[in-house]
Amino acid sequence: MKPCIACESSARRIRRRVACGVLALLFFPRAAAAEAHGRSPEPRAETMLDATTRDEARRRFDRGLVLYDAGDLMGALAEFRTAYRLTKHPVVLYNVALVHAGLGNAVEAVSALETLGPGISALGPERAARARKVQAEQLARVGTCEVRTPVKGATIQIDGVDVAHTPAPPLRVTAGSHLLSVWAQGYEPRRLRFSVAGGANEVVDVELAPLTSRLAQLEVTSNVPDVDVLVAGRPLGRLPFTGKLALEPGQHELELRRAGYRTERRRVTLAPGGGGSVAVTMQPSVAGLGAGGTLKLSLSEPSAVVSVDGTPRLDYALGMQVPVGRHFLRVERAGFFDVEREVFVHAGMNRVDATLLPRAEYLEDYVARAEGQRALSYVVFGAGTLTAAVGGAFLIWNQGEKNDAEERFSAFVATTRDTPSGRCENDACEAMLAILVDDLDAKRNRDVYGFIGLAAGAAAVGASVVLFALGDDPARYDASPESDVFALSVRIGPTVSGLIGTF
Repeated sequence: MKPCIACESSARRIRRRVACGVLALLFFPRAAAAEAHGRSPEPRAETMLDATTRDEARRRFDRGLVLYDAGDLMGALAEFRTAYRLTKHPVVLYNVALVHAGLGNAVEAVSALETLGPGISALGPERAARARKVQAEQLARVGTCEVRTPVKGATIQIDGVDVAHTPAPPLRVTAGSHLLSVWAQGYEPRRLRFSVAGGANEVVDVELAPLTSRLAQLEVTSNVPDVDVLVAGRPLGRLPFTGKLALEPGQHELELRRAGYRTERRRVTLAPGGGGSVAVTMQPSVAGLGAGGTLKLSLSEPSAVVSVDGTPRLDYALGMQVPVGRHFLRVERAGFFDVEREVFVHAGMNRVDATLLPRAEYLEDYVARAEGQRALSYVVFGAGTLTAAVGGAFLIWNQGEKNDAEERFSAFVATTRDTPSGRCENDACEAMLAILVDDLDAKRNRDVYGFIGLAAGAAAVGASVVLFALGDDPARYDASPESDVFALSVRIGPTVSGLIGTF
């Protein structure tokens, strides 16, 4: 069962942040003491990263955590490797080792943990002990292969990867079955399968027969991985190869096979000491597609270009029918780092989330644009609120003015009614009545300015809400707290531990 690296509840995140402060005192006492006495701590290597590198590393690590939590171990491994290349931080390398262990790559997991060396102490005593435990568990799944041949300088390939030249010390391999290839100029290449158990050493004696002519070099590539390459029915290995194949000069019949694809055959003629290349595009078979799986992508960015096994696909959002097995996935969009990932497709629906990371130039423009629009929404909101408040205040003030005008008018009318005729009897009375009526009407009519202010303010507030809601989030591409690895927090899975921390 895989360890949980990234998932945390909100409560545990709070506890993690509190723990980070304690861990800082435990793991970096000199720096903590220096800060406590008002002095600047000695700079550490991780603090010397430039801002751009540090930011990309955090985003890579963050995406690795997301992919790991989603079960995409190969995608997580690619992101963690990039983050480690940028930071050389032991926590990142520890996560690389965990993912290798989850993928069954025992040799790579052990190698990563051994590379930690003295840096393992940066994980803390308990975490270092767990790292050593994982290392011991994975080492138990590692055997060695000792290749013996009297020919010096012969190239040793294991599973299509050049690993050493003879004479070579015992070579580490993950327990199981492997394809061994040994070749040297002037000798006939030998290829054979061997099996090794964990903790065991398998001795393989290889006799190389001399040739009268020089070997030829053949480069074989394919658009899909895990393609078995055979010559005259003899297996040469499984693509992709890290180097070229050494073959005897002459004519060869190549056969390329993978379940779910049509078998491809190529005929090549190689001159002594010469070279050649064969690039094969494997085509899915009808039966392979029928028994295959559906690969459906969810992209973080629109208008991206998606390629599967080197072929652009437009149906990635609806679901692409592909044969079962490994496939190369590539997602490209201007302004973003390309996503290159191996995905393993099972029968049925396979959902893959692809998060694209922005490049520095795009991110700078995006944040400036998003912050500008958000600032505009704040300004419009403030102006609208102020306008509405002024309009409302004007209506309240004008209501008092209207009340006073109505009282004066009512008082004058009451006085007029007390006359014998009950109405104005001279021009002065008529003039005063007209003045009071005009004053009251004027104060009533100017309510419209207050209502206009209220309406304009409400419209501005509504527009600001729309601007805020439809605008881009300046923090959209910020890495999450789980991507910080320069302060530590630990999650313990059923079998091994997972680490997260802060950059």
